[in-house]
Amino acid sequence: MVDRETEQEIWRRVRQPGSMTAEEALLPEKLERMILEQKLNAEGLKALSARLSGPERQVFLRMAAENDNRARELTTLHYLLTGRRLRLKQESVPIPKLLPEALREAYFRQQQAMRDFRNLSREFSGYSELFDRLGGEAVRQSRFILQTLQGKLG
Repeated sequence: MVDRETEQEIWRRVRQPGSMTAEEALLPEKLERMILEQKLNAEGLKALSARLSGPERQVFLRMAAENDNRARELTTLHYLLTGRRLRLKQESVPIPKLLPEALREAYFRQQQAMRDFRNLSREFSGYSELFDRLGGEAVRQSRFILQTLQGKLG
């Protein structure tokens, strides 16, 4: 473990104009988790779309693509901050057999994404515009998932 003074000295030596502040140094790890979560959300929404039909299916496919796009945007920010390509091990999300339960899980995953983006926006205000926009997308998606669930439950 590196003591605080040594860590600051290392940062002074490697810092270049436009590089991260000490607070921003915490962001890449958080971005890695969010990127993985967005990819998992996309996978889950694609799997759900296969169980739906008509306009609902198309909306779920579009939402999956939006989650993939969010993951790409976060990956780009990660690269800008670190200068290294991110290679995450792809995981998978088990999808419940019953459609209402699968919709319920998708709803809560989008709600969690919204909370995570809100927290990132507060914590890293220099990127708040990006995180606020991405969080707004998660809110919109969670609303549609909720409406779909309500329709399925009658």
